[in-house]
Amino acid sequence: MRFLAILLAAMSFAPASFVFAQQNPINNDAHVRFAHFSPDAGPVDFYLNGAPSLTVNTQFAAIGAWQTVTPGTYSVAVVATGNAPDTPLLQVTGLVVEAGAWLTLPLIGSRQRETLQLQTLVEDYSELPIGEARFSLFHAIEGGPAVDVIVNGDALFQLVNYPGSASSADETPNDGFVSSRLVGSNYNLQITINDSPETVLIDLDEVRITPNTDYFFALIGTTESIQVVSATTDLAQPATVTPSPSASSSNDDGAHLRVAHFSSGTPEIDVYINGELSEFGSLGFSEITSFIDLEPGTYSLAIAPAGRTFAEAVIGPIELTLEAGDWFTGALIGTLTNNTLSLHLLEEDFSPLAETDTRLSVFHGFPTIDAIDVRLSDGTLLLQLLAYPGAQGNNDGLSSIDLPLGTYDIQIVEASNPEEVLIELRGTRLLAGRHYFLAVIRAEPPYVFTFTEIPLPE
Repeated sequence: MRFLAILLAAMSFAPASFVFAQQNPINNDAHVRFAHFSPDAGPVDFYLNGAPSLTVNTQFAAIGAWQTVTPGTYSVAVVATGNAPDTPLLQVTGLVVEAGAWLTLPLIGSRQRETLQLQTLVEDYSELPIGEARFSLFHAIEGGPAVDVIVNGDALFQLVNYPGSASSADETPNDGFVSSRLVGSNYNLQITINDSPETVLIDLDEVRITPNTDYFFALIGTTESIQVVSATTDLAQPATVTPSPSASSSNDDGAHLRVAHFSSGTPEIDVYINGELSEFGSLGFSEITSFIDLEPGTYSLAIAPAGRTFAEAVIGPIELTLEAGDWFTGALIGTLTNNTLSLHLLEEDFSPLAETDTRLSVFHGFPTIDAIDVRLSDGTLLLQLLAYPGAQGNNDGLSSIDLPLGTYDIQIVEASNPEEVLIELRGTRLLAGRHYFLAVIRAEPPYVFTFTEIPLPE
């Protein structure tokens, strides 16, 4: 199958017409989804024919849901979140989508280098033989090396390169997208550098491939910080949505709050919500509560020494407005001795995960160490330059990454001194559908590691 690509320079596209069709489609509807794979573009909104799609306020590494669209001609605008739609980062016109097409439209390249592109990947959603699944990989790392995909020790794909790069002996440009069928089973998947096959960039251990399912993997990030994100689609009943300006991507009608005590040297605390003692109970250093459910609305939070009254609160009241689907962690940080004690509010990401993915969030709550990097023991960077809250502008000290389920050797190092490992979590098993929260704090051991199941969509 020949995959077509649209390579676009930001704000300099000459109108043209492109037609995409799919042989043997599941049905005659047309479908598109958007993905954000540009590391420095910031959050963006995607517009179809001037109207916002469901893929709005989209962060780097996100893959949107499939959207059902009427076959026809479309314009696509990529707009920095918060900006007017008539000031796009990128504008595409003349996109003709025929009945039965399934198109993934990832934003790739760099805003700073003015290489932003909206790549068009024509996906094959034709009927599969009984017992088989479809596995695809997209290479979205600008300047990254050509890679191979190794399945149980054998090469499934070779010389997969960034779109437009030469990937064969005759230097034929490619679109960075490859696809193949696999028999449903458990597989060990590795992504290696083509001209250095002993260098494993990503090791996906024990990936379960379910028959009649489409698995879309994308290699994203930078050459210094490589990540993999994925999305799965049940081909028997592909979940799609119809764009609507008022539609919501979440079925979660409630709000959720938990509290963590990360202030070394501070005695046990009680948490007051709207002036009343909360159900959290007294909380000691290094402890983190479970989430409680709250109705959307505005709340006041206060922290008092354990056993003391609301009138004796040492922090607050602090106002917090919770909307439906919000997940917040209130982290007590700083110290009493230097008068830096504060309740730091962290907004966490509990959006749906791909079927085979897990989410790792890391919080820097150690006031006396510099910015940290989170990496694997082989040097692969997961998160970079994560600083203590407020140490670098208005950063909140929290960052997260979605990873395929598997076993990882995770290391925390100071970015300024990467040779010294501060925390090492060898053989850490990350299971699908879980949100893992790792807090780096001044304790022994110097971290708190917990997880929460991510609610399934209703």
